[in-house]
Amino acid sequence: MKQAIGIDIGGTKIAIGLVQEDGTLVHSTEIETPTKSRDAVLSAVVDQVKQHAHTASAIGIGSAGQIDVNQGIIRSGTDNITDWNNVPICEYIQQQTNLPTYVDNDVHTFLLAEKGAHKNVLALTLGTGIGGAAYIGGQLLSGEWGGASEFGHMSVNFNGEPCNCGGRGCVEQYASGIGIHKRYLKAGGEATHAGEIFSRALAGEKRATRIIDEAEQALSTAIVSLIHCYNPSHLILGGSVATKQQGFISSVMEQVSQRGMSSLVKPVTYHVSQKEYAGVIGAGLLAFEREGKA
Repeated sequence: MKQAIGIDIGGTKIAIGLVQEDGTLVHSTEIETPTKSRDAVLSAVVDQVKQHAHTASAIGIGSAGQIDVNQGIIRSGTDNITDWNNVPICEYIQQQTNLPTYVDNDVHTFLLAEKGAHKNVLALTLGTGIGGAAYIGGQLLSGEWGGASEFGHMSVNFNGEPCNCGGRGCVEQYASGIGIHKRYLKAGGEATHAGEIFSRALAGEKRATRIIDEAEQALSTAIVSLIHCYNPSHLILGGSVATKQQGFISSVMEQVSQRGMSSLVKPVTYHVSQKEYAGVIGAGLLAFEREGKA
């Protein structure tokens, strides 16, 4: 069976693996991300890839940020890596390995690993921020150059919290880890991270309960809008908030089932990802998908 190399580039670690066409992960390894420069990151990736290049037919990469999938460029990526903007990553790695190389946003690759047999599915990752991806009619939606599915920047309050994207009321400002933490501090609370706020809400603290209730309302509103737009059969949830706060997710999805058009929202199923190395597997599957279209 053919194999591809899947690479998941994060701000703290880089995961690399060999992936078969059916999504089986044959081998995986992790290294710390050398954050001092883009050259250090690219060199580290190439060193790892060359160990397996002789057994692979292509390379797929998932990275946070805005990705130009047509040009194979990371337009803007994680702030943890110095100068990780306008990086011609595909051209560089292809020159070093002689393997066709493809890149996409890491939530898009996450979706490919998790979608199973579904043909119409959405993915949301809830962590420090909120990321999104859409797979509709058996196709990953990329948009004009790859910037589609910025679900975290859907406004749920046109006069709401300001966002660094330039908008107001983005759902990321209410329901991401950073958004929840920031709003709690703004309300006069003290906490070091969002996990503490969830715990205090469960314990009945009024300030924390209000912040979490508003996060649930914001996220359910956004999900209902997405379901109305795309008519998916399934929703995939990932990221630290989704995996660690199951009660929060259950409440959100209960609100979704009550808020939207019943013909659209009632049939939608969902699951919270527990798959290890989903980013690596999805990146490998991305390589096979793009190779099939080449």
